Amino acid sequence: MRGQYWVISKHLVIGVVCACLVAAAGGASAQTVTYSLGTSSDMLDAAFYAGESNDGTDVTSRFVLNVGVNNAGTQAIFWGINVCPCAPGIDNFDQMLYIVDIGSPSSWRRLGPSQSYNITNYDGIRWAPNDRAVLLNENRYDVDTGTFLGSPSIRGYGFFTNSFTRKASDNWLVADTLLAPQNNEIVFLPVHSDGTEDVSRDPVIVTRLGLTQSLLGQPLIFPSVSNDGTAVAFNVWEPATTPDTFDIYVLEDIESILSAPKIPGTDFSSLAPTSLSDLRIVDFRASESSHPALIPNFSQDGTLVFYSEDYNDALETTNLYQSIADGDWDILVANRDGTGDVRFNLAQNQGTVVPFPTGSRMTYVQGSAGSPNMHILATTLVATSNIETDTTQLPQGGTTAVIGGNIVTLSFTLTDSAVQVTAPMTLGDASGTTIELPSDQVINFPSGTTMPEISIFTPIDPVGNHQLPDFATQIPVIRTFGPPGTQFAPPISITITYSDAEVANIQDESGMIPYLYNVGTQKFEPLDAQFLGSVVVDVDANTLTFQTDHFSTYGIGFSVVIAPQRPWALYALAGALGITALWLLIRRRRRASPACC
Repeated sequence: MRGQYWVISKHLVIGVVCACLVAAAGGASAQTVTYSLGTSSDMLDAAFYAGESNDGTDVTSRFVLNVGVNNAGTQAIFWGINVCPCAPGIDNFDQMLYIVDIGSPSSWRRLGPSQSYNITNYDGIRWAPNDRAVLLNENRYDVDTGTFLGSPSIRGYGFFTNSFTRKASDNWLVADTLLAPQNNEIVFLPVHSDGTEDVSRDPVIVTRLGLTQSLLGQPLIFPSVSNDGTAVAFNVWEPATTPDTFDIYVLEDIESILSAPKIPGTDFSSLAPTSLSDLRIVDFRASESSHPALIPNFSQDGTLVFYSEDYNDALETTNLYQSIADGDWDILVANRDGTGDVRFNLAQNQGTVVPFPTGSRMTYVQGSAGSPNMHILATTLVATSNIETDTTQLPQGGTTAVIGGNIVTLSFTLTDSAVQVTAPMTLGDASGTTIELPSDQVINFPSGTTMPEISIFTPIDPVGNHQLPDFATQIPVIRTFGPPGTQFAPPISITITYSDAEVANIQDESGMIPYLYNVGTQKFEPLDAQFLGSVVVDVDANTLTFQTDHFSTYGIGFSVVIAPQRPWALYALAGALGITALWLLIRRRRRASPACC
């Protein structure tokens, strides 16, 4: 990567990552975004790690090596590795699948029977687009029961590590597959929403690199495709080196490669790159760092890549769990073009980072040196935009401002941190959430705010039933905007991008509305009535846009009472027209009545 390198601490706003958020219209300026990690929390309770179970298994403890979060962001499936005293002084390992509800650490339960420990189970668990099955390497499992569904082969292609696109239709399983005794390539395999083969489409091999396979493993490994299928990140593995070398690359222009004619008699795209120096391949980590960098994954909008790197160079693929315990693993994030890399230098080790398919949350495995003691943790990526260069200070204590050339009376008193926007800007994060700030926008930051900064992140835990209003069936998408309590005049426009999986249980997607979290009642409430008329749901783009006059935590979901797509002004107009029509009808009848004597 080619950006400035930063070492950071937890909860701190850190180095410049990108300046790529540009408004689509109105000439809004690009804004620089910095990233920090929010608070981390263990996804499992102490009873899990202590080896407690209800199946009679003789377990002294457990640890976790990998995890995969479903497309709706509500559950995670993972391998629990049991430490079993099979003989005096001798530990043996077996493994079994578990599932846990996000935000409920004690909800873990086992899926399926115990299996012999397989050290290759290091890649993240991949959920099929419809969340009904998961793939771990070459094995497919039913989500509800953990039943082994076999080792699928698509058009004769077996595969090892893999990932799925997350589109409305025509999805792909992207895998590293062995084509010949001495090499392997990345192949796009057509699948249905449940991950099974789609025979109506043909496989396409998108690389023709011809890398030589070592005796220990395949050179191309851990391919991770962006949600929309436009790019693939992957590792190049050289296990013959000490330590094992894992470099990261990103292949762009996938759509053109897929649509190009194939080389006759093969599944190779005629546009498949033949060298790692191809201009469509980004040297993401190979030339900048000699440390092993492992398992890249894209953010929801595909603009960022997450991965883990070992600064102790302790990685050994024959003993992966101990490598995590003994290494110095950290989470890193960078722009998709390889620039602006940021290292989150937390305590202990953070291996196998896997972002949630939606929002800005992520999971990682945290290990302790000297023992197989890995826990699953979750955290959130906070996107912070400093808007100081495009704002001016407003006088404290004022109650008016000049907006659009007119003196406007504000509904609040200006604090010592109030500013006014001098040039239109669009702020956002890597989940497709954006905030529009036009010229003359008044931003009344809470008193004592030291920097004019705006942050966006996705809370780790989903909305619980106890937080729902009586008339809301669910609020599956939430974002927090800060600083909390910041006020705006006029109201600002916010757009939240959601996924099909998040709203799969909502019957009327077009009828969704925003909800505001009330800190006092600890419940979500519908957006103020004055702003409900601003709500626009774009079911094709999967976005919901609304206006608000202050920052807080907002969610989007379905209400059984309020229909937001019809502006409240129309209801008032319809009522007024109805009253007028009734009055005219009464007058007409009175005039038509015979005169009284």
